Amino acid sequence: MLGRRQFLKSFAAGAATAAAGGAGVLALPAAADDQAGQPCVIDMQRNQERCLIDLRTDEGYRAAAWLLRDVRAGNVVGLPSIDTLFLAAWAQAWAAAHGVYAVLNIHSGLRTMRTNRAIEGAAQNSRHLPDRQLRFSAIDLDPFGLDRRVNSRTHRTFVRCSTPEPCRGLRAVE
Repeated sequence: MLGRRQFLKSFAAGAATAAAGGAGVLALPAAADDQAGQPCVIDMQRNQERCLIDLRTDEGYRAAAWLLRDVRAGNVVGLPSIDTLFLAAWAQAWAAAHGVYAVLNIHSGLRTMRTNRAIEGAAQNSRHLPDRQLRFSAIDLDPFGLDRRVNSRTHRTFVRCSTPEPCRGLRAVE
C-alpha cells in the first residue's frame, strides 16, 4: 500500500518530469475521444481559483484535476473520471439552455482516506476515494446562479456528480 509520503514523493517526481517535457503525468483519458458533439467546456471554481476548462485538452484535464484536489491533505491531486467531468459539463449546459449561467463551485473532489474519515457522515466506500491509480469519480459542487427555491428538490446545499467505475480495488492514499 502506498503511503501518503511515498505518494507525494512519487507525484512530485512525476510532475517534475512532465514540467521538463517528459511524458504527461495527467494526460487526458482515451475515453474523452468518445465525447464528440457533447458539452465539453466547464466553468469551475474552488475558492478564488476559477477556470474555464476545455475537457478535450490535456491542459483542461489537468486544470480540472487541480481544482478537484484534496486541499486538506496538502493538495493531493488525483485523476478525476472523465465521464464525471462530462456529466458536470452536461449539467452546466442544461442550466444554460434554460437561461441560467451557473458557475460550478467545487466543494469536494478527491479525498484521501484521512480526509474522508474526518468528514462527518462520509461513506467509507465513497466515490471521492481514489483507487490504486488515483482515479476517483465523484464531485460535490454548488451551481452558483441556480435559484435554490426552484432547485430545492434536487439538492440540499450541494450537487453530487458521480459515475460508476469498474472495480475500484484497494485504496492507495492514506
